[in-house]
Amino acid sequence: MSDKGKQVLRERRANARTLEEQVRILDAKMRDMTANAGRIHSARLIRVRKQIDLLDTRIEEEIVKPDCDGQRVDRLASAISRLSEIERQLANRPMPGSLRPVVQTHSPKSHPTEPIPRSPAPAPPAAHLLSEPPDL
Repeated sequence: MSDKGKQVLRERRANARTLEEQVRILDAKMRDMTANAGRIHSARLIRVRKQIDLLDTRIEEEIVKPDCDGQRVDRLASAISRLSEIERQLANRPMPGSLRPVVQTHSPKSHPTEPIPRSPAPAPPAAHLLSEPPDL
């Protein structure tokens, strides 16, 4: 093999090593990011819930005031509405009405194959009741 061919092989091997190192570094970064994602997610959920509690307190304080500002109460209520939507998404809850109720189906094994027992047949009317009443 020529010197130039040997040089090309050395360069390719060096490039392969650097690519393997880069892949290892990226894998480590991805593992760190996924490990931190759960903590970040739960921390944000906690912060949103605290903000909702604070806004609830502020609305209660505003309503108790003798000169209650309706516009301020409306703004606080809309802020709670927006935060509640964020909290619902962070808590992985579906939107109301988005899930259909589960229909329970009965498997053939759950039903007995025996027929339903019937009540006994009515007795024929008594003979003396069929005869005509005596003339008086």
